[in-house]
Amino acid sequence: MKKTISLLLAATLLLSVLALPALAAKPGDVVTISIPYICEFLGVVGINYSISEGLDFVSAYGSEEMEVLHSNRWSFLGGHLSHVKNSSLILKVKVKDDANPIEKVNVTQVVAMWKDDDYIGTPSEHKIIVDAPTRGALPETEIDASETEDIPDIPDIPLPTVYPNNTMCIMGPRLRDIAPGSTDKWYMVTPVDISQDGEQVFPLVASNMYCVGAAIVAVKDGQLTVSYQTLDGITVHSEYLAIYPDIEAAVADNATELGGESLKFGKPISIADDLAGNTSVLLLMCNNVTYNTDVKGLCRFYSSAPNIKDLFEHMQDIIK
Repeated sequence: MKKTISLLLAATLLLSVLALPALAAKPGDVVTISIPYICEFLGVVGINYSISEGLDFVSAYGSEEMEVLHSNRWSFLGGHLSHVKNSSLILKVKVKDDANPIEKVNVTQVVAMWKDDDYIGTPSEHKIIVDAPTRGALPETEIDASETEDIPDIPDIPLPTVYPNNTMCIMGPRLRDIAPGSTDKWYMVTPVDISQDGEQVFPLVASNMYCVGAAIVAVKDGQLTVSYQTLDGITVHSEYLAIYPDIEAAVADNATELGGESLKFGKPISIADDLAGNTSVLLLMCNNVTYNTDVKGLCRFYSSAPNIKDLFEHMQDIIK
């Protein structure tokens, strides 16, 4: 690389609703959902909920010792046998064979029957993304939105759509643009300066089309740690992380084939021992994800946007 750069790009992404990925399951799986509430007195707890058609009710019981008076796919009624301050209803549902890509459990009411029906919990929605077959089984679902890179005159408002088994990368230039002929995939590589302690934040891009979270690159005491967060509703099926000293090494390794052993997200990597002391490196992250375009906070990614185009040109100059 000619030189290195520190990039703080968190401001380019709306990340106010970052959370762990939604629940993921396959047909036949039994999924456990925890519904918390506050217990101030002994008494009866009533909880109402709705379970979508692709799920079967299995059971409902308290996380603490309770006498279950009533439970089915619509509601639960139970009494605590001892005093506890905080408790939860444990609701188990089974994914049907004909389940939709996204199934839901909506908790509409959590009340204390001994306190004039006071509310002791909050309504909540629990999404279950029904997993598609593994990568390779549905090659037609892997999206590369290169043909829609131009910014439309009218803002793009997508219809709710589920994209199963797509790739999520750290935002950066596409390897095929930096090294023409090396690959036909859209996968991105990201130049990072790891010569000084600190944190750098980069947007995550899925399908070359949507910003879906953020990667955090942290350096401390000679250790590099790469972690990430996704928007609520993004399901991560598999992870892949590789680090290269330069573009030549990435091309020689056929980086986009993802054939090497993945480094671990969240695990410190020794810059001296594992990266041969290189402090200017390329990150390649290719996680397999499923997401829905109605995810809150999702925003469209256009590589032709002036600020993104300028940034990528600058990154390419650094890489070459």
